[in-house]
Amino acid sequence: MNSNSILQHETPSSPEALHLPDTTNRSGVTNHDSLLESVVVEGEGRSHIIKRALKRTEATLAELRFRFFDTSDEISKAERRPFPKKNVKTWGIDLKDSETRYQTFVSGFAEDMVKLDQTLPDEIFLWLISEIPMESDKVLQASYCNTLRESHEQIGRLFGPETIRDILQNLGGSPTAIDVTKRISAKQELASPKGKRNWSKIRSVIKFLGSLSRSLKSEARIHIVILLLRMSCDRAVRSRSLYPESPHIRATKR
Repeated sequence: MNSNSILQHETPSSPEALHLPDTTNRSGVTNHDSLLESVVVEGEGRSHIIKRALKRTEATLAELRFRFFDTSDEISKAERRPFPKKNVKTWGIDLKDSETRYQTFVSGFAEDMVKLDQTLPDEIFLWLISEIPMESDKVLQASYCNTLRESHEQIGRLFGPETIRDILQNLGGSPTAIDVTKRISAKQELASPKGKRNWSKIRSVIKFLGSLSRSLKSEARIHIVILLLRMSCDRAVRSRSLYPESPHIRATKR
C-alpha cells in the first residue's frame, strides 16, 4: 500500500480529501520530499494527514531488532586513560616515553620478559587492558594482547567481570546489553540504521578473550560466555562472523 492509498483511506468520503501524486519510486519506497511538497501545494492544515501517512509507511520498513552495540558513528566515546606515572621504569626501561614503550612492545621484548616471570606492575597491566579496545594500530594492539596473555597470575587475579564489561563498553556495547542482570529486548527500528563500526577491533577483542580462557577464574569465564551468547542475538554480529571457528569445527568441514 502506497502513501496515496493510505491518505484516501484516511478520508474516503471527504470532499476535501487530498489528491496527491504517486510519490513512490520504482523500489516501492516513499519519497518523503515529494509528500511534503504536496502539502505546500494543496494548502495548509493538511500536515497531520501527511504525518500519519509517513508514520505508517515507515512502520512497514521497520523491524524488531536487538543490538548489542550502539549504532553511533564511532565505536567508543570513552576517553583513553593516561599511561600510569608510577612504576613506569621496569626491566631497566623507562616506559613513560611513548616511542620507547612502542618499541618495547612491538619488538616482543615485553612479551619475552613476562614469559621469564618478569611481570608487569599491576597499574601497567590494567592500562594495557584498557588500551586494547581503543588502539587502532593493529600491530601494537596484537603486541599488547600477546603480553597480557602471558601474564597468567595477573589475569586470574585482576581480570574479572567488571573488567570484561569495561572492555565491551569501550567497544560500544550498550549499557543494557553488557549488564547480564538485565533482560535483553528487541526494539522496532529501520532495517538499515546509519552508523559505521570498526568490526575488526571487536573481532580482535573476542579472539583475545578466548585466548585467556585457561588463565581466567571460573566466574570470569562464565561471564564471558554469557556476554557472547547475548552478543550472538545481534544479527549484525552474526552476519559478520565475528566468532572464530574452533579447530574441531574446521576439521569437520574438510
